[in-house]
Amino acid sequence: MVDDVNDNAPLFVSAKIVSIPEDAALHSVVMTVHAEDEDIGSNGEMLYYLNNTSGGVFSINSTSGKIYLEEELDREQGDTLTVTVTATDKGSPRMATTMNLTVHVEDANDHDPEFSQRAYSLTVREDIPRGTSLFQVQALDRDIGTNGQVRYILTQASPFVVDTVRGVVTVMDKLDREKESNYTLIIAAVDQGETPRSATAALSVTVLDVNDFVPFMNSPYVAYVPTELAAGSVVCAVRATDGDADMNAELQYSLYGQNSDLFSIHPSSGTVFTSSALRRTEDIIVSVHVEDAGESPKFHFTTISIRFQNVSEFPQMNVDVLRSSLSEDEPLETLVAVVSAVSIRAQPVSFYLASGNFEDVFHVEQLSGALTVENPLDYETKKEFTLLMEARDSGSPPFSSFAEIHINISDVNDNFPQFTQAEYRCEIFENSPPSWVCDVLAIDADSGSYGTVQYNITEGNDDHLFTVDPESGFLSTTASLDRENVPEFNLTVEATEPNDPLHKDRATVIVVVLDRNDNAPRFSRVFLTEASEDSPVGRTVIQVTSSDDDTGANAMINYSIIDQSDDVPFTIDLTTGYITVQRPLDREMRDRYILKVNANDSAWSISTDVIIDITDVNDNRPVFSDPFYTVVLSEMKDKEVFVPLMLFNSDFEIYQFTVIAFDCGNVPLSSDTTVTVRLEPYNHYPPMFLPFQPLIAVPYHMAVGTEVVQFTAIDQDVNNSSVGIE
Repeated sequence: MVDDVNDNAPLFVSAKIVSIPEDAALHSVVMTVHAEDEDIGSNGEMLYYLNNTSGGVFSINSTSGKIYLEEELDREQGDTLTVTVTATDKGSPRMATTMNLTVHVEDANDHDPEFSQRAYSLTVREDIPRGTSLFQVQALDRDIGTNGQVRYILTQASPFVVDTVRGVVTVMDKLDREKESNYTLIIAAVDQGETPRSATAALSVTVLDVNDFVPFMNSPYVAYVPTELAAGSVVCAVRATDGDADMNAELQYSLYGQNSDLFSIHPSSGTVFTSSALRRTEDIIVSVHVEDAGESPKFHFTTISIRFQNVSEFPQMNVDVLRSSLSEDEPLETLVAVVSAVSIRAQPVSFYLASGNFEDVFHVEQLSGALTVENPLDYETKKEFTLLMEARDSGSPPFSSFAEIHINISDVNDNFPQFTQAEYRCEIFENSPPSWVCDVLAIDADSGSYGTVQYNITEGNDDHLFTVDPESGFLSTTASLDRENVPEFNLTVEATEPNDPLHKDRATVIVVVLDRNDNAPRFSRVFLTEASEDSPVGRTVIQVTSSDDDTGANAMINYSIIDQSDDVPFTIDLTTGYITVQRPLDREMRDRYILKVNANDSAWSISTDVIIDITDVNDNRPVFSDPFYTVVLSEMKDKEVFVPLMLFNSDFEIYQFTVIAFDCGNVPLSSDTTVTVRLEPYNHYPPMFLPFQPLIAVPYHMAVGTEVVQFTAIDQDVNNSSVGIE
């Protein structure tokens, strides 16, 4: 029976690639690896180990070969993992083999789509053509495949639609600012996973006015005035309306045509005055033109028929102004003036505000003539009013008298300071001397001392590295900054009113410290590794890594091998620091390389030694000292000899055989040689002379060369023969 020798290494027969979903449960089985060994017994029994666990993500059962998941996976962090599995037998010495197992992480729908912005806002003209694309929203999903395919939906009805695939928002219906000036929409981004995930973003659309309305005045106007009018007397007030907004609704009045020189009109209020004293009885017709301030102005015109009547028939007005100056915080219904009038023509007299009542701030009681505050006043919006009061009798047609009331609005401290930005972002280079950083600005809409603002830093300035000018808002440093110590400062600046500290506003000032190249690179560790002598050209041996406290271009490190000679079979990547095999290695020629590697960030350079030990592979066969061996042996019968050698009726025998020498590598290498053995008889007996006459007489005159006697010897080793005896 032939006993087994552990001369076969294990051989993996399981797959080298496996896929696993990224949401696989912890401790679940990833796969089972299996290796076979042609040996038997303990020489063929397997044990499995993980040389590389991908950072502890996997573990293995040493006997069953089951690989388990030990940490949660995230495909978005890495979709391919490599595990090195070793299978070793239990023989002596043990033989082993390794396999690189590639684990592909399959995507799970574990991410919501993400919009590039939480809220979008845009403005469009109300005359924008249907079918016009406005802009494109974009939501990205870190998943892949259908899990990462995003579709867009507008969640409510509107004149707008969104392309489900591209996210392009398009206007599909006619817009009308006068009906709807703002739209607030919600856009949903939904992925196409089996269980869809979604996100939303707000879309605010402001419809801008176009000048699509023509100013309109009631026409024609008829004004009854006394036959005698002093210069500057009020004739009447015309009023136009415009459905547009802003500049498109700002109206300007003018007079034109015959007789227009006799009168003037206030360009914004529409109040018509006499230009000089008039004494007339015949009617006068004056043309009025009104035009908006749009880019393509629209206009309207009408006429005023001015008819002269006896002065005694017009109401006699009396205006009692109780408050010619009002505070902007005046309470509603405050009595400002009382207007009274009597008419000998037709009582009662009614009172109206003919012009000047901006945003209907005031109200006049029609019968009593009491002028009161109806809506809040705002000094910052309008500082004074010129109200044209009309007293109209009850005749047919009615006659009116006019009087102007001038009211000034005074400021109160009703506004808080407001920063122009909620957040300011400023930059300054590190190591700079104390210097200006940026400006902050807060505006208080109040006037005078009420609008004065003072600045101070309330938070984030613990080390007093910054100061702000209390009056100008200039932010400066008090010392040089070190980006590596603090790369960014988050300051809170407060703007307060000196007279009322409760009136204040706050803004965030983010000061980003810009980098200067003031730090040298640092190597992260000692670099020592091994490389197999059969490593192919291009294989990565080790990565040299270093860190630099600087950032950006100042932290971009280039690597090189210093004094690289032609006999160094390695090269290093300039940017990544990967050292790779450049030429074939041979441990038998050189088993260690010490490379001096330089790291340079364009301003600083450092170097370190990288030690690479070359490990042996079985690439050399055993070599006999001679190609042929010859030996002569005598026959023997000693018991100590393992194989007795004996000749039978033969002078000698010759044997030839081949000797093989092999090493113990995983894949053994061998060589052979020929051995020739000449087997000769063993010399057991000495030769013996046959009897001879011991005394021989020789004549004195015998010739030289004459045979005197013949000796005969025999040897028992050659059958008592004298053959071979000399």
